[in-house]
Amino acid sequence: GDISNRLINGRFEIPRDYLVRVGGLQVKKIILALLGILFLISLAGCGGSKTAENYPTKPLELIVSWSAGGGSDRFGRAIAEEVKNKKLLPQPILINNKPGSNGIIGATYTAGKKGDSYVLLVNVTGDIGAWIASSSSNISPANFTPIAMLAWDEYTLMVKSNAPMNNLQELIAYTKANPRKGTFGGAGIGTVDHMLTTELVNKTGASIEYIPFEGGGEILSSILGGHVLATWANPAEAASQIKAGKLKAIAVAAPKRLAKMPDVQTVREQGYDVVFRQYRGIVGPAGMPKEHVKIIADAMKKVAESPEFINTYLERNSLSPDYKGPEEFAKIIADTEKIARQILKK
Repeated sequence: GDISNRLINGRFEIPRDYLVRVGGLQVKKIILALLGILFLISLAGCGGSKTAENYPTKPLELIVSWSAGGGSDRFGRAIAEEVKNKKLLPQPILINNKPGSNGIIGATYTAGKKGDSYVLLVNVTGDIGAWIASSSSNISPANFTPIAMLAWDEYTLMVKSNAPMNNLQELIAYTKANPRKGTFGGAGIGTVDHMLTTELVNKTGASIEYIPFEGGGEILSSILGGHVLATWANPAEAASQIKAGKLKAIAVAAPKRLAKMPDVQTVREQGYDVVFRQYRGIVGPAGMPKEHVKIIADAMKKVAESPEFINTYLERNSLSPDYKGPEEFAKIIADTEKIARQILKK
């Protein structure tokens, strides 16, 4: 105790009488004890709270697993812009697009940065399905740390304007009567539109063949050209085609009607219990320090509540605002994984 007091007070010498009374082995023990005390003092001097206060000390890398210009890219850039403009973090967020393999490349890169608080990933519902559906990857939600969800991306069932159906019941009846014509175009196996189509078939018994395409442009061309019967799309993506009289919406998969499409009934209103939409959020690699997660989550909450973010990004893209912190977001991801495995039978 006396030695500890001398050490803490800045007096590092060992009293001579101590060395007289003890043997060489005891001196070694004393020295080891002193080293231990020094280590504890060093920890006290640079504890976790101070580390958290300084984080981040360099720019954050936000991975987007898709090409520039897509929905996930616009989402990531809107967040980065808001953080920069409002100075919500001491360092900027830099977007790094890593497209390929239905989002697997960007997810694999992020998962490989375990414990790294400077690499984040834009994460959406469709990513979960893509990870599960992939036969060449072992990526799963367990590889990531949930940070924050900011919004829901709604889905509308679109058909060509001159298609012989004006509601979901008529479409389902049409596919049953014409099974070879019941084709739905989509972005790929495991994506939200694929899982949504599969769930619709499961709940209605409709005769639908899902046809994957490379991107939204190809899907639009195929439906306008009469090569596929229908597709699921974000209202904002289809708005110009609806206004031009080329497409019409016959159902929305949201829990309630959309403000911008008040006359379009939900799937549930039309007699089928199907509600499926895409969350948009941010995750990090597994093993992120909780203090760092909280700092990013708090910044994302401010982004989600910003009038500029709501009016400029959410409204323009027909997204529904809904902030969820780490714990609530983790539950949404877990529920999504469960549903995706049921639908994809994996």
